[in-house]
Amino acid sequence: MRVKSRQKIILEMAQGASLLTVEEVAEQLHVSRETIRRDFVSLDAQGLLRRVHGGARPAVNATSEEPFHTRQTKNVDAKTIIAQAAARLVQPGETVMIDTGSTTLAFALAIPADIELTVITNSLRIADILSRTSVRRDIYVLGGEFRPETQQILGTFCLDQIDRFRADHAIIGVGAISRSGDLMDYDPQEAQLARAMIVRSHKTTVLADHSKFDSYALIGLCAFGDINRIVTDTPPAEEFCSMARRLNVELIVAAQD
Repeated sequence: MRVKSRQKIILEMAQGASLLTVEEVAEQLHVSRETIRRDFVSLDAQGLLRRVHGGARPAVNATSEEPFHTRQTKNVDAKTIIAQAAARLVQPGETVMIDTGSTTLAFALAIPADIELTVITNSLRIADILSRTSVRRDIYVLGGEFRPETQQILGTFCLDQIDRFRADHAIIGVGAISRSGDLMDYDPQEAQLARAMIVRSHKTTVLADHSKFDSYALIGLCAFGDINRIVTDTPPAEEFCSMARRLNVELIVAAQD
């Protein structure tokens, strides 16, 4: 098989995949792993794939994010087990800040209905989900600029209001976690809100599935050491595990039931 034909097949395989491993591509195309590694290097240089530890990912435009409804349909199983593991970390009576995202939405669905909480959020969907309970829950929805597609509130009014609150726990999502230890997002206003939640909370838990590691987004949100915990679905590369140990960030890998 010619190089261009093989690389075209690799790009087709990458469509809709979060990660292509060297082993699986070599096996499917009946070539050596070294051949596939060279193909990955070539496609990375062309900006068509992005090489990562153990394989390659589809090239992502770091300046924009997929629509919210599309993100809700991706990595659903991973987000579900992350949400379930994170929900077990919340203690009755806590005050919790939750930002808007597909994984934080799954987190809200995973919180048991019999836990009393105070919730501060900019998400109308999350507020609605957490209000469906017979126990007492004080739910504060931040006001400001409304974005219909994500059903969230953002802007300076939102930031002014969050400055008045203090919370036990912030639960946030991120767009990317880079090898240098930067947590990143695609939207400047969403990043501002998440930073404000981190500053005003005693501890911060980040919910990030495997696709968020070793990737980049437009806006820096915070440094790795600014958070207390990451909940993910599969063990990340050793460099992230080492970083977590060095910075005393708890890394929880959710178990598949």
